[in-house]
Amino acid sequence: MKNVDYAGMFVKEFHEVLEENPTAWVPIGLLEWHGEHIALGCDFVIGQEICRLLARTYGGIVLPPTYFSSPGFSGYEGTIDFPREVASPILTALLKQLEKVGFKTVVLLSSHGGSVQEKMVAKAADDYRQEGSVRVLVVFPGALFGTMESPPHATVREAAVLQHLHPEAVDVSRFTPGKEYEAAYLDLPRYRDHPPRPWRIGTVDVREAPLADIADQFLEKVVKGVGDLLKA
Repeated sequence: MKNVDYAGMFVKEFHEVLEENPTAWVPIGLLEWHGEHIALGCDFVIGQEICRLLARTYGGIVLPPTYFSSPGFSGYEGTIDFPREVASPILTALLKQLEKVGFKTVVLLSSHGGSVQEKMVAKAADDYRQEGSVRVLVVFPGALFGTMESPPHATVREAAVLQHLHPEAVDVSRFTPGKEYEAAYLDLPRYRDHPPRPWRIGTVDVREAPLADIADQFLEKVVKGVGDLLKA
């Protein structure tokens, strides 16, 4: 299988691929609690594997996944996130470095969603565009798919796509429909005066869902949607 990973390329190989297609794929995720049945690296693992799929389809080079993402389920076990004022400048700096080494297009693909993350990525791209010349595209795969699930976290779709792309990161036997979870880190400033309510996971039973079909439909739509963006 063709090597598309920046980190595993020798310089000669890097230049050959860059000359063929100077597109950088930047997977952005988060180390974040996703219930008991999905690994903590769900977002950036999905992001990395989708970027690899896209690079093998359209060309280009995949950056290592980044987890300097804006807050998500901050109070829940295992979650590591960063304030927007920290994460956004790092991403802008990365864009400048990608321009330096010769990329002409950069696709920022975030599998961690939500309005806070969307604003963080948008600000990073906007700040870069004030001085930079590289074309920057921002992709949130869930938005390309065009549907929302409720609750929009640790969903059947996330389990399906992650299981398809990285089977070791999903264990559906750990899923309990409708289970409520308490936050673990209640000393965070945002929670001191207003502790979060227990979070109730979805009632759709992941163990009985057609995960393979869901993943195939999702990935097919994402690949087509990104292809349309590249041609625009």
